[in-house]
Amino acid sequence: MSNIGSVGFCFLHYPRGKMEPSSTEKFLGNPLAAALLSAGAAVTGPALIGAGLPPDPFAIALLGIVPGLAQSAIAERYVQRTRDALDAMRRDVEAMRIDLDRITEEQYKVASDCGAAVYATIDQAKLDYLRIAFRNSLIDEQACAGVPEALGRLVRDMSAAEIRLLDELFQYSAVCIIEDENFQTPEHTYSALIGSIEALNVSGLIRLGLLQTLAPSFDVTFYKWTALAPKLLALVRRR
Repeated sequence: MSNIGSVGFCFLHYPRGKMEPSSTEKFLGNPLAAALLSAGAAVTGPALIGAGLPPDPFAIALLGIVPGLAQSAIAERYVQRTRDALDAMRRDVEAMRIDLDRITEEQYKVASDCGAAVYATIDQAKLDYLRIAFRNSLIDEQACAGVPEALGRLVRDMSAAEIRLLDELFQYSAVCIIEDENFQTPEHTYSALIGSIEALNVSGLIRLGLLQTLAPSFDVTFYKWTALAPKLLALVRRR
């Protein structure tokens, strides 16, 4: 008789009398892997088969939109990117040789949210950031400490462009959106012209809670970084 462990649609077979499972196998049998493999599942295997699809967890999310869309060429590319991203996360765990039983609940929360976000991400650049955040969440306890729920929402909701802009602008003490391109921007302040892509992404950082009002004035509002900004950067910066 054998021991069989299952996570979502992934089944792991551990014959009796053999050596301990590898770190990858332990990872796949861990609840954290369940978040990676089954997050966002809206239908079961039989429902997928009924829709003309194999019981593949990487295609599940597409059925929530239009079943026919899940059979398109772009869907195949999406499925492959999702597979590649999750496989990369598993390889990272094996390479890091982390004892997953010793990570904190806050690390678990952030890592799980990174894995779940993969299913809702099409952009390759965002997938790359999710992989970095996933890895950093497991190796840096302090990066997740205190605000795991907020960090989980940020890694899920932020675009790759917003993450890049945060990384680029964090060197500035303040940020503002201006209407007049001739506005004399104060020292150590970044100004984005209203209507530009940069201004749109700055507005996104404000809505996400990464920028807060510093000093409103008659014509321009200045923003400073919140305490969440350096926490997020610690997650998404490559080490």
